[in-house]
Order: sequence, then C-alpha cells, then structure tokens
Amino acid sequence: MEGNNPLVSIVTPCYNGEPFLDRFFQSVMDQTYTDIELVFVNDGSSDNTEGKVRLWSEKLEGRGIRLQYLYQENAGQAAALNRGLKEARGQFLVWPDSDDKLTADSIEKKVRFLQEQPDCDFCVSAVECREENKAPWVFRRKKYRSREEAIRLLIFDKVMLPGSFMVRMDFLDRILPGREIYTGRGGQNPQILLPAFWYGKAGYLEDVLYIYYVRADSHSHSQTGSLRTIRQLQNYENICTETLRRIPDPRAHEIIPDIHRCYARQRFGTAVDTMNAELIGKYYRELAEADKTTFHEKMLALKYTNPVCRAVLGIRSTEAAEE
Repeated sequence: MEGNNPLVSIVTPCYNGEPFLDRFFQSVMDQTYTDIELVFVNDGSSDNTEGKVRLWSEKLEGRGIRLQYLYQENAGQAAALNRGLKEARGQFLVWPDSDDKLTADSIEKKVRFLQEQPDCDFCVSAVECREENKAPWVFRRKKYRSREEAIRLLIFDKVMLPGSFMVRMDFLDRILPGREIYTGRGGQNPQILLPAFWYGKAGYLEDVLYIYYVRADSHSHSQTGSLRTIRQLQNYENICTETLRRIPDPRAHEIIPDIHRCYARQRFGTAVDTMNAELIGKYYRELAEADKTTFHEKMLALKYTNPVCRAVLGIRSTEAAEE
C-alpha cells in the first residue's frame, strides 16, 4: 500500500527485550503498509536493548519508517507507554509488545478495516499463539454482547494481546484526556482497553494479524514464584480498579467490588502454594472480608495456619517473606 495514507503510530515499551528485538523490528520492517512511525520507549533496560535499537534504526529509516527512540529510568511498562503515547502523531495507534511480532499485513488490513467501517472506534484481529514444544493455536476474541460483559471478561480472563488492536487516535484522545494512563506497575493494556470497550464500538477481523509468544516462568512453582504472583495479582487489580475509577460513569464503578473478590480469592489460593502460615492467614483474612469463603477455603486455612494441624500433617514451617 503506497501513497498519501494515514500515518500509523506503533508505540512499544520495552524492558530488557534484547533477545526478541530482531524478530520484532523485522516484523515492523516487513509491513506492507508504508506510512508508519515507531515510538520505541526503553524503560531503563540493563541489557543491550539500546544497542539493538541503534543497529536497526538505519534499516527502519531506510524503509521510510520514522523511529523515535526514548529512554527513561526504569518506571514500569505503563509509565513507558504513557510517555510514548504523548509523542505519537498518527491517526491510528497500535501498541504491540516488543517480544511478539506483527504479521506483514497487520497494519494494512486494520487500517483498511477502520476506513471501511467508520462507525468502529477500534478493531481487533485474531492472534496466533506460539509456545515451545506445542502446536500453534489461534485465539479469536468473541463479540461481546455488552460493554459490561467486555469489561468483566477482559479483567477476569486477563487475555489482552495488545498487538491485535488498532485504535483511532481521535477516539483515544476523547477517552484518555491528555493521553494520560494509570502508570502503576503490573501492566499497560487495561488502561487503554477498558475505556475503549466502555465507550467505543469494536470491529472484529477474522484474520490472524499478530503473533504472540508464550513463555513459561521457570520459577512459577517455587515459593519465590508464588510471592511474585501474589504481587502481580495485586498490581493487576490496582490497574483495573484505578482505570475504572477514572471512567466518570457509576456503572463502571459497580464492577470494582467484584474485581476485589476475584483477586483476593486468587491471592489466597497462591498463598496456599507457599505453605507459609503467616501469608496464608493474611490472605485468608483478606478474602473473608471481601467475600463469603467456601468450606474448602476454610479447611485450607485451618490446615496451614493451625499449629496442631501442621504438626499432625507434618507440614514443614517456612520463613517466606513478601518481597
């Protein structure tokens, strides 16, 4: 696609993404759509991310892709995206993760769709998910029946896949004044997608236009991994809650108590994995204050926090401390 086409801004935050940047930059280079700018925000990486960007900058510029490289001290992906949004000049926005990639026709097909569907404020494509030692599978987002359903499923399923979306920038400016998003640590996608689905109309493309790479966490079953997961769950809850609070509609705020109940339950379940009595007691109390606990949850709390039960069952005492 050539000619005087609308400019598309790719805004990508990155922290220690060096191993994946060749793949990402090549996917930007391979786009069949030519009117692109790339706003790349290095969130204080300690690896050679900056060196990779410099290696690719001449290639990108030679392809006619304007690269704007921004560096900041590490503040989290949301803070990096927040900065990059303010520098974007395009009529359309995409914000893929730097460790995934766009298909070659990703931007062209999304631009064409939004041009042909002027009533849609944003669009979303199918995604091919790839995981080591598994056959790739395709994820297609369902067409939500209501904005409340969309918000709840986005929050509770946590399937965001940001590179599958394209948003009209004038719509983004209406729903995010000053292009300002909540910058707490733990993620950067609900801050755009929750207001988008609340206020706007989505269009759905059946084509696979984004490749998402699933990476396993080698520490996921360790005590350290459980503590990290608890922190991530709290951060994610904070992001969703603060983003909904910024929507000036009381109906959006009615979802917040359900979010807390959901993530309090997940934090308790993750605390149980640590077998640490102090942590389990703390997150059981949080859950009991947020929601009615089940019989199974009561028994788990008793099993791991009661000294007699622990002694009879031979549960070893642990000294886990929250990070």
